[in-house]
Formats: sequence, structure tokens, C-alpha cells
Amino acid sequence: MAVEDIISWVTTVCTIGVSLIGFEICAKIARKGSPGDISFIPFLIMFISACLWLKYGLLRRVFTVVFVNSVAALLQGMYMCIYYTYSLQRGHLNRMLFFGIVFLLLPLSYIRFYLPDESSAIDFLGRLCCIISIFSYGSPLASVFHVVRTKSTECMSFPLATANFVVALEWFLYGALLKDFYMQMPNMCGVLLCLFQFALFFKYPAKPQPILSIKA
Repeated sequence: MAVEDIISWVTTVCTIGVSLIGFEICAKIARKGSPGDISFIPFLIMFISACLWLKYGLLRRVFTVVFVNSVAALLQGMYMCIYYTYSLQRGHLNRMLFFGIVFLLLPLSYIRFYLPDESSAIDFLGRLCCIISIFSYGSPLASVFHVVRTKSTECMSFPLATANFVVALEWFLYGALLKDFYMQMPNMCGVLLCLFQFALFFKYPAKPQPILSIKA
């Protein structure tokens, strides 16, 4: 097998594996009976990102991108359904879902009806996918103020951060082999954002350490 084929298969397996980590988060929600401090935003952003990358893969005719993001979009949709089921703030979720759907449909409609050719569509969608992917990698950092305030990373997932780091690195290498700037740039940013998350885990434990008092 060529190097490109090997990296393609490894990237596919690892990316789908990362998407499956969402089951761990959903199981935590089910055990507690509510989402608690877990944010809905990462699920929504990753769903939108998967749908846009799926369209990009179809335009570029890259099977790996199409297959991986088809699976990812399906899984993220399932996770959002589970989150919605256990949430008590459905009015707020409905608003986020509405704006998320509008955000997804507007660029797809623009590509379909207004851009003159496929090359222009690829460039437009590639730039948009770059922005969304960077937000997707950085979405767990939406809880950073909560982490600093409580001095605990309990609301963040270390396995997810580790898996995202590996996957971002693999997609960067795959993009380099394809000479695709739109694959390389956001995943390089993803590597750096994951490193920042590791710094938070290093500084703040998952649970605050008890303060021991010494009596004289």
C-alpha cells in the first residue's frame, strides 16, 4: 500500500474512533439524568463541521473525507438527540438548533445557486470549513472560564482532547500528501488548541484537591 493509502485508513479509523467518544459523554449525561455543566455547543459545531466537510469531500471527490464525515454527521446527530432528551432547557436548545440549521443551509444554498463553477465552490467551502474546524477543535475551551473559576477540569474530557490531538495531526499529514491547504491549516491549529487543553489538564486536576489543615 502507498503511504497515502496507509495514512488514509489510519485517519479514517482514528477519526471515527474520536466520534465514538461522544458515547462516553452521553452515558455520563444519562447517569446524571441531565447534561449538567456539559455544553451542547461542541456537539452542534461538530455536526455542522461534518456536514460541510462532507460537501467539500464530494466536490473534491475524496472518498476518505466523504466517508468519515458521513459517519461523523450521523453520530453527532445521535448525540444531540440524547442531549436534547435529558435537557430541561429545551427552549434554549431549540434556538441554538434553529441558528445552527440556518448557518448550515445558507452556505450550501449559496454554493448551489450563486457560485459560477465548481472551483469557486471548493475555494469558498474550503475557507468556511477551515473556520468551522478551528472552532470545533477549540469548542471544549468554551468551558475555560468555568475551569479557571472552579480550578477543576471535570467538565472537560481528557480522552477527547487526546484523541483530537492525534486525529488533527493525522489529517494535517493527509492534507500535506494531497497538497490540500484547506485540510492542513485548520488541523495545524487543532494541534495547537489541543496542546492548550493539555496545559489546562496539567494545571487543574479533574477534581479539586482537598485542602488539608494541620491542627497544632
